[in-house]
Amino acid sequence: MTILVTGSAGHLGEAVLRSLQAPGSLVCGIDLKASLFSDAVGLIAYPAFVRRQMDGPRALIRTATCIIASSAIKALPTCGAGAACDQKKLSITSCQLAPGSVVVAFACSQPQQNLIISYSTRVHADPMELSFPIEFIVHGTAVSLQAKRAESRNEWKARVKAASTAVIPQPHFASQEPIGVTLYYLPDEPMTGDIDNIVKPILDALSAHIYVDDQQVERLVVQKFEPGIPFRVENPTEMVAVAVSGPRPALYVRLSNKPREELR
Repeated sequence: MTILVTGSAGHLGEAVLRSLQAPGSLVCGIDLKASLFSDAVGLIAYPAFVRRQMDGPRALIRTATCIIASSAIKALPTCGAGAACDQKKLSITSCQLAPGSVVVAFACSQPQQNLIISYSTRVHADPMELSFPIEFIVHGTAVSLQAKRAESRNEWKARVKAASTAVIPQPHFASQEPIGVTLYYLPDEPMTGDIDNIVKPILDALSAHIYVDDQQVERLVVQKFEPGIPFRVENPTEMVAVAVSGPRPALYVRLSNKPREELR
């Protein structure tokens, strides 16, 4: 049986892996940090990453701290011995996998207690995962990376983030998938700077929000549509049509998890 261990870079995770790595055993470790015992590095908060690591293992030993949904916490019993367990600090120590369900054992993180609590739950698709493509419009003049005032850059990035937040579920997980970005900028007057100078602040605003890091961006399309210059958009989406026909200045943003979708 293949066993997956989370928290492999920590003291407890490493000790568990050392104990399990006997001749003939199949065991792998994952953690946010790289280590000699980490076979994969990533956040266990992201379902897509966890699903990839669970392709094969039939048992899970989790030594990483777990944030449990409030609905699950209410369903858990308290520890015995006359002391209530701080249920928000529980860690999953083992998990036997079965189709459509999991049986989890929680260990109390209190050092003086060594009790095990069992709890069963059904596994459902996570509603906090983002659905692509994502489209939104940011109203206002795009700020260049070379802007002298840091406050101007920060205010623009906050505006970009707020516009994206309005069209995605809250709370949500940032995607770890490859990303394609399309930017259409419609200024209210001819631009004085280069179009590429407005890109980095926009990508930074969406980092650790829509995607984990802007290194995930594999494809980037940027185009400006200055006033007085005729142009035609074929088969525009509703959001593109609103951006093109609406008030300027405005920025149209489209994010896709299929950066090679237009390659033929």
